[in-house]
Amino acid sequence: MKHWKPIALAAALVATGGGAKAETLFAGQKPGMYPGYITDNLAETRDFFIEKLGFTPIFESAWFALLKLDSNQIGLMKPEQAGQASVFRKAYSGNGAWITFDVPDVDLLYERAKALGLNIIVDLRDEPWGERHFSVVAPGGLALDFVTYKGPLAP
Repeated sequence: MKHWKPIALAAALVATGGGAKAETLFAGQKPGMYPGYITDNLAETRDFFIEKLGFTPIFESAWFALLKLDSNQIGLMKPEQAGQASVFRKAYSGNGAWITFDVPDVDLLYERAKALGLNIIVDLRDEPWGERHFSVVAPGGLALDFVTYKGPLAP
């Protein structure tokens, strides 16, 4: 076996990523977070979150709404806003994103969702990984998943 001198070993560890781990972006911080959703149907989407899910407006303008439900928030924005970077200009295409709501009684919410006439895309079911859930679609195609955790995932 080849013997390394301490300086050569340290250089080899740094070169291969075996050295000290860099701090993460949020090291020492407790960030808040909210999803943003760019939609062609700002008013309809805003009304859905307020009237069907119980969110309240925090801020509204002709092109943006920030809504809140308890400690949760969501930003809704019209597409093609001139002041926005290009990555924030296109409306959501309807695939590849979801928001999960962790709730204590998903069965109760499922019955309410049916009574409200929400577009249920996944009927209430139990998953082998410990979720009992159902899913609906908001205006513009954003999937919303309502979950009660069971088994090993339960709090």
